[in-house]
Amino acid sequence: MLKYVAPNKAEGFDPVPTLLTHLETGNEVIRTDAIRAIAARVPGDDRAREALLAALLDQDPDVRSDAMDALVHFAR
Repeated sequence: MLKYVAPNKAEGFDPVPTLLTHLETGNEVIRTDAIRAIAARVPGDDRAREALLAALLDQDPDVRSDAMDALVHFAR
């Protein structure tokens, strides 16, 4: 599972590319953790939103469910 929390974007670090890389793994646990991290760390980011929309078609139902929850979080 993803345990490391990267510095804030305001500190010069953009976590989105790293989180998107985790969405491409074959491990559904890592993908669900990446989705939760995206929702918590970068709500509103267009790159992340597009990746979450794509995750709605994931083969794993937990990934799809977490992607839907994250998109709800984005909408708020």
